[in-house]
Amino acid sequence: MKKLLIAANAGDAAAQFNLGVMLHGRPDPAGQEFGQNRADAIDWLLQAAHQGLPRAHLKLAEVYADPPQSRGDDVRACTWFRVAMSSTFGVHRHRAKEGFDRLAVGLSSAQLRHAERDARAVHRAQTLAAIS
Repeated sequence: MKKLLIAANAGDAAAQFNLGVMLHGRPDPAGQEFGQNRADAIDWLLQAAHQGLPRAHLKLAEVYADPPQSRGDDVRACTWFRVAMSSTFGVHRHRAKEGFDRLAVGLSSAQLRHAERDARAVHRAQTLAAIS
């Protein structure tokens, strides 16, 4: 675990993803099933996702979609499901589309536009990073 944390802190996207997955859904030190570990999982997954790791796009969307949700998590989940739909293949793309479709029915058109705009911004940022 220590080596994984060192690698994640050094910017290794795979290590960040693995830490996020490990922390998601685990009890936090105070014994709460969902607490600080969920927030830490999201932080690590965001770091990996912003580096363009496709599996982090999907996992981050799934974490945002899981209860307990805070205000805006469905929009964030739809954003990352949309990103995952264009960065993954096969069963992963299918999972992303199913997740997006499931949540999109409960969002307003303004919320859907917000998610789409944010997904385009993520794509632009990752494209610019890739060509830099």
